[in-house]
Formats: sequence, C-alpha cells, structure tokens
Amino acid sequence: MKEQHVAEDAVSPVIGVMLMLVVTIIIAAVVSGFAGGLAGTQEKTPQASIAVKTGYVGDNFDISFEHQGGDPIRTKEC
Repeated sequence: MKEQHVAEDAVSPVIGVMLMLVVTIIIAAVVSGFAGGLAGTQEKTPQASIAVKTGYVGDNFDISFEHQGGDPIRTKEC
C-alpha cells in the first residue's frame, strides 16, 4: 500500500511571494516620495552674468569683475 503525501509546502511559496510584493510596494513608495519632493525643498541656485577683464595696469596685472545682471553677489561669502 502506497502512502499519499499531501502537499503542505504550498503555503511557504505564497507567503514568500506576498512578502516580496510588500517590499516592492514599499520601495516604490519611498522612491516616489523622493521624486515627488517629499524629501524637502532645496534652495534656488543664484544666477548672475559677470564680465571678467584682465590686463596690465602699469606694471601690475589687473583682474576686474563686472556684475552685468542677475542675482546679487555677496562678496562677504567669497
């Protein structure tokens, strides 16, 4: 007489697949949150147009910067 084996190991793969789906959904939510701006806002980068002129004034080499437009430049921070 042969013994009949009942497939009791079918529960384990189902739980494994469900756990993988949950992890995938959590990762997708985190990535979506960062892409959507939930991670915080960043300060706008300043933009300015500057003309640079070099040359000699007498025996001294001279560099001059001229702010032509855009955001103000804070020289204390340079």
